[in-house]
Amino acid sequence: MNILILVRNMVAANDDRESMYFGIARLVDTPEELWHGEVWAESVLCCSGHFAFFNDGNPVFPSDCIIYSCPIHATSCRSGSVHYGCVRRIYIDDRMESLTNGQKVCIIEPIVFAATIAPPYINIIPNDYKNANNMILIEDGLQTISTDLLISPLVDIQFDNVTSPLVTEQTLVVNYILISKKLHLCQFQLSTPITAELEMNYFGQQFLINCYKPGTGLKLSVPLMLFIDEFRVHQNMYHSFTGFYLTLACLPHFERTHQVNAHPITLGPHGTCLKDIIPIIETGFKSFMHTGMQLPLGNSD
Repeated sequence: MNILILVRNMVAANDDRESMYFGIARLVDTPEELWHGEVWAESVLCCSGHFAFFNDGNPVFPSDCIIYSCPIHATSCRSGSVHYGCVRRIYIDDRMESLTNGQKVCIIEPIVFAATIAPPYINIIPNDYKNANNMILIEDGLQTISTDLLISPLVDIQFDNVTSPLVTEQTLVVNYILISKKLHLCQFQLSTPITAELEMNYFGQQFLINCYKPGTGLKLSVPLMLFIDEFRVHQNMYHSFTGFYLTLACLPHFERTHQVNAHPITLGPHGTCLKDIIPIIETGFKSFMHTGMQLPLGNSD
């Protein structure tokens, strides 16, 4: 099956396109849709070019290290008025009673100097790591800040890369992640990368910026959901079939769950291994991701 033609027909359906959501994730009091979730907010591609920006106009992506102003009064903050952090997620704040309602906000993981971290966490940090430029990322110390508080990217920082020739005496180094609620310290290399990191490693950051550059036409990202289901047609699961189905993640839940919006890609006959089927459909998905497709949207493409 040609994945490009299938997705083209799915997106071009007039009835569906009116209810599709394209854009940045929404932070709401009661999440119901996929664009209310963390995966959408941790992705660069899902937001269709609706980026958050620094004051100089450069985009900020999830997984970027940043310098930002303290969201509380500087005189009452133990660490001062300027902080370091890693952007975990980016939303538009739709919470009813939020002070940043209607604004773009970033969910930040704070990055603090290892030597200045407060007890009892300082006791679990190795003594040889309490040097001037060594830092700790606090995974569960999430802060929600308006993008107006973003100052600049934090460029001179390395993660789990102390042997790199790029590391200088001024370079900040993050080798550990702290989970404060569990009083647990783990190596950064054992952490799980978020979606934006995988996207930038695969496509490159500049490619993602150029995709949605102003003046290049309207471009919409269409997140897809691939559902794999094993079912039986006989009396037991020893003779099961494996079905591969595709649906648009940008559809609301009530539309996405309709049978008409679950599009079969292929069936794996009894005895077929997944590793034999996946490469067949993988090629179509890869070519679709790189080339995209052009569709008529009203009076423009």
